[in-house]
Amino acid sequence: MAVKNPEMKDDPAANACTRDPFCVDNGENPGVPQAIDTETLAGLAHQRTVVPPTRVSLAPNARSTVNAPTWVWLDKGALKPVSVTASLPGTGLWATTTAKPTAAPS
Repeated sequence: MAVKNPEMKDDPAANACTRDPFCVDNGENPGVPQAIDTETLAGLAHQRTVVPPTRVSLAPNARSTVNAPTWVWLDKGALKPVSVTASLPGTGLWATTTAKPTAAPS
């Protein structure tokens, strides 16, 4: 079964596969380019991760001046982990990616 990623429709590699479908044993490297593996699925999940919008506040609220302090803060209530899972149907192959908010270094 071949499934094209609509996010990569202009990528020349998306049309490079001319092989018929084949199977390999679990954990075995198929040894062919463009083979779907957990790293590829993780990349697909990462591409599809949507981080919810958050309110950004600035002080001063007007235009900033060079070398003058500007404070920036985010709506803390909107910062929650977001997960996306990508899977290859019928194979048991899947990958989940999670975006977790972290505190900015001080």
